[in-house]
Amino acid sequence: MYCVKCGSEIPDGSEFCSKCGNPVSPSASQNNAYANPQPYAYQYQRPLKSAGLAAVLSFLFTGLGQVYVGKIARGIGFIVCGVVIALVMMSMITIFISSYGAVWIIAVIASIVCIAIWIFNVIDAYKLANEYNDVLQQTGNPPW
Repeated sequence: MYCVKCGSEIPDGSEFCSKCGNPVSPSASQNNAYANPQPYAYQYQRPLKSAGLAAVLSFLFTGLGQVYVGKIARGIGFIVCGVVIALVMMSMITIFISSYGAVWIIAVIASIVCIAIWIFNVIDAYKLANEYNDVLQQTGNPPW
């Protein structure tokens, strides 16, 4: 017998060439990792989201924490809601300064609503980041 790779003479019954190591018999080629390489399965792990960072982002600007976690539509909803309430508050303050009527009650109510939405926004971003991380650790896939 001769090796098909290097041409060296091989003793009968050999599974591999003694010179180059090439498998000679069909059973050896099936067991040889170099003869039948298996594709390596890459494990990509998504990074976890920081709940603290999500809360801080929402604290600084309403809706940014939700966008960071991946809830884009929810974050945009918070941003729009925050901008609308801020505009209402500014218009109420402008009206209050120009006329000393009962407009201050509306301005106070709008301020309370704005603060409540802002606090809810921060808590929501924190909870979303924790939910994202829990699902990602359990399943390996993001929840949304």
